[in-house]
Amino acid sequence: MKKIGIADTTFARYDMAKAAIDELKSNRTGLKIIRYTVPGIKDLPVACKKLFEENNCDIIMALGMPGPKPIDKQCAHEASTALIQIQLMCNKHILEIFVHEDEAKNEKELASSS
Repeated sequence: MKKIGIADTTFARYDMAKAAIDELKSNRTGLKIIRYTVPGIKDLPVACKKLFEENNCDIIMALGMPGPKPIDKQCAHEASTALIQIQLMCNKHILEIFVHEDEAKNEKELASSS
């Protein structure tokens, strides 16, 4: 059975992990999904490392929603750099899925798939 880790943050304006888990469950069987929620985007690398090492996940989706300010973009970049380091350390893939708040006008548009 394949294990998929879902690392997400409490500060996202939309429950990205729930949407990802619902989609995975509706399209695939035989998956074990392990969710690990952390406070902010810069906490995602540790969550991913723990999902690989402590839960033996095969792949991880790192979900985050950086804010619109320059400091938010800087934090997202730092998190992204650390996620790359974790991939190299663990020799496994992390799908980085960051939705920046300034990519849409409102929450409904942020959560829309179209």
